[in-house]
Amino acid sequence: GFLNAGTPPSGLGTMYFHYICAMAPNWQEMPLSIWYNGGPGAPSTFGLFQEFGPYLLTDDSMKTQAYKDTGIPTPIYNPWTWANATSLCEIDSPAPMGASFCTHGNGTAGSHGGPSGDPYSCGPWTDKTTAKANHKAHINFFQKAFPEFETNQQPVSLVGESYAGVYVPLFVNEWLDDPITGPSGKLINFKGFAIGDGFPACIPDPEKKIDWCVDLNNVGFFEYPNALPGPYWDVEFFHGHSQMSEALYHKIMTTCSEEELKGITMPISEPCRSLVTTEATKQVGFFYAYNLYEACPSEVPSTPHRRMIQGNARNKRGGALDFSSPLLPSGSYGDGDTGLGAPCLGSAMNIYFGLKDIQQHLGIPLDNNFIVLDNGIGFNYTTDSAFVGFVYEKAVKAGKRVLVYEGDSDDCGLQTAPIEDIWVPFFGNGTGVWTPAGRLNDSTAKPLGLSITSTWRPFGVLPAGRKVQAGFVQEWAHGQVTFASIRGAGHLMPLYRPAAAYTMMAAYQKDES
Repeated sequence: GFLNAGTPPSGLGTMYFHYICAMAPNWQEMPLSIWYNGGPGAPSTFGLFQEFGPYLLTDDSMKTQAYKDTGIPTPIYNPWTWANATSLCEIDSPAPMGASFCTHGNGTAGSHGGPSGDPYSCGPWTDKTTAKANHKAHINFFQKAFPEFETNQQPVSLVGESYAGVYVPLFVNEWLDDPITGPSGKLINFKGFAIGDGFPACIPDPEKKIDWCVDLNNVGFFEYPNALPGPYWDVEFFHGHSQMSEALYHKIMTTCSEEELKGITMPISEPCRSLVTTEATKQVGFFYAYNLYEACPSEVPSTPHRRMIQGNARNKRGGALDFSSPLLPSGSYGDGDTGLGAPCLGSAMNIYFGLKDIQQHLGIPLDNNFIVLDNGIGFNYTTDSAFVGFVYEKAVKAGKRVLVYEGDSDDCGLQTAPIEDIWVPFFGNGTGVWTPAGRLNDSTAKPLGLSITSTWRPFGVLPAGRKVQAGFVQEWAHGQVTFASIRGAGHLMPLYRPAAAYTMMAAYQKDES
């Protein structure tokens, strides 16, 4: 369906955000998670149809007899879908990404609106205007599209990955400042939020621009800043995974100062740069920036460009799909959990949503452009949010549950170690600690001072007894705040470790450790 999100940044017409829902069995009694991909510019449909939804569109979708007979990619059933633990709704944001659109162009010559509108049709977006628009969409979601969530009081969470590490906390902030009610005026039961492999924005420095610690154009390269302010965490990651020689690693560590390696002083010196940029590039060779171990041929670029982050249908509310339990006997202990066995994504998603029959059945206007962008490139987007830690503080004080999860094989700079170096001291007592987002302090990034109630420990996948390790977890305030690292997972964590991802999400939804 479509949600009225108010007047777009252009000030002309109305914007409509598109959503698709996969409702859990007995959905009127189950939790709800509203999902966002990052970018900026990535439709959230990708998460639902390529990571955790009940049916996935991957290369496997084009290997079936049905595809050979019809030319339509086959949605592949996902036994580890999160829809067994929570209903799932994705929202394409901001317009005109995916099937979302603005009714008018931006007022400049050649710009036009509607479902076939150009990428610039809605006007200039920022982090904060995106948050305001989504809050309006959320209000209409619960007051018009799904009033049942007011009546039944199921818990609702906001969940996202990558640049949604900025988006989702800002959406949470809007919700906490202006609590959402249903059509009868009763508060919607807001549970909390979860962020996967997320970018938390930069801690403000009065002498630097607001996004000083990141340059998304450099992600996938040994150029700095990329998703990190300096090369320290990349060097440790690639050395730790034996992707460079011991000789180069030790030369980097003796040539470069700690301050330049960690981005405390910028830019790095020329002797250091020649090692971490020129020599490391030669030794490491090509790597897919969102999973070190991925080897899909279509992802080896013909040009040196690499993507940062990876939809669209009108929901027919005729009843929920009957998903069977994911806790099925397995042919081997590795099924759904090898980390290296995930299907390549290929072109099935683009083909599927480009078919007129599919668009018609899903209620998508046939002239829809289904715009897919990334890194804020290709439309008018400006970063205006600083470090989002203040939202975590506000949410914890309000009693909301918080989950931060990372794939330890994600090599874009948002994997376990650097993000752990931000949130562990922030959740604890890390005032003065330098992190990949900047230095924690008592004004713009004050640590929460929470008591750690479960130190780093391994956890396994469901069902119990499979003897497959999912990853590692540590908790604060008896599980109100959780940091999880998923072994063998890349940036799109549920794609690479579906059973581990399900185990983690089921625990979050049930308020379990």
